[in-house]
Amino acid sequence: MNDAKFRSRLNIYMILTLCMFGASCLFLMNSVLTMYQADIESRFLPVYTDRTHTEWRQEEDGSWSAIVFLNKRRSGCVYVRDQIETVVGVTPSGTVHEANIVYIGDRSPGSNRPGGWQQLDLRVMFDNPALVEGSIIRGSTLHQCHANQATVTSWGPVVIGEEQSLPSYVQAWYENGREGDPDDYR
Repeated sequence: MNDAKFRSRLNIYMILTLCMFGASCLFLMNSVLTMYQADIESRFLPVYTDRTHTEWRQEEDGSWSAIVFLNKRRSGCVYVRDQIETVVGVTPSGTVHEANIVYIGDRSPGSNRPGGWQQLDLRVMFDNPALVEGSIIRGSTLHQCHANQATVTSWGPVVIGEEQSLPSYVQAWYENGREGDPDDYR
């Protein structure tokens, strides 16, 4: 009788311990996900993908500009207008420089773009002449996808002066006379 009573209590104790362990794991996982939500979102759900720089040109002041295309994946996210977009670049000699991004010929009144494959304005300029041809640049952009939290989408590395080819699905879209949506050719 005592043995059966002991086993019954032991089983109840083990079940309660297992439930408490499970609840602790869920609480810990929720805390970690809450802490790193923005990082996880930026990594696995970026606002745009396939940023492509083509037709590089050196401006009169020595800075570089390019025609830039991207595929905005999340049309509900709004560009944060108050940000100062910059790139960090490493020159071929190894020095590090920062440059502001200047959009030439605004094609998006209100600074929000629809979803899909598109060109960013007429040209995008990186305004520091110290970034010479062959410099490697990286940047990021902020969008508001949720209340009180910005989503960061990072891009790069991009080599200044080096043409990037359009993604294969966009090339197929162009070859088919721009029929339908570029994502249909993925």
